[in-house]
Amino acid sequence: MKIILFVEGSRRPSSEEKTIKTIARKKLPETTGIETRIIPRGDLLKEDKVYSRLANDVLLDHPDAEKVVICIDAHCEKEINEKTKKVEQSLYKKINTPIFYVVVENAVEGWLLADIEAVKYIVGHNANVNIPPSATLDCEPKELLKDIFRKANKDFIHIRDNPKIAEQMDVDKAVRNNQSLAYFVEKLIDP
Repeated sequence: MKIILFVEGSRRPSSEEKTIKTIARKKLPETTGIETRIIPRGDLLKEDKVYSRLANDVLLDHPDAEKVVICIDAHCEKEINEKTKKVEQSLYKKINTPIFYVVVENAVEGWLLADIEAVKYIVGHNANVNIPPSATLDCEPKELLKDIFRKANKDFIHIRDNPKIAEQMDVDKAVRNNQSLAYFVEKLIDP
């Protein structure tokens, strides 16, 4: 089995790509292949751009792909779910491979904040950090992580720290604290 993951970004390596792939790897059997692709945020909702990447790049090289999961950061945009559903349905009709858009509320850092212990592990257990359960829904979770690291006298560098937090993350615990992460995991493991 092979899954294609699209994440937003402008170039490789992308912290989103590494982080989301790390989370996915924790929930999928080792025998499941995971191919990742980066596509600019503005293009994730443009059906023609996504279709072109799927048809001319991904599915040509990986015809054995059983599903495509496209992760898009919400950045507190309320209407994004409606937009993704329309593109998802249209793309499925064109390529006949299951496609799922997962709206990452509000950015991948929100998913990471769903496991407070993983964040504390990277920041340092001795650091006196208070992370409220609502942090996972914060509109600016990256800024919140910067503040948490700053209080521990550390710099938060997302390209370095996001994948490290994801490596420590207990995904089963985190899905109970974040609905969009739970949806992502559901779509990954759903046959």
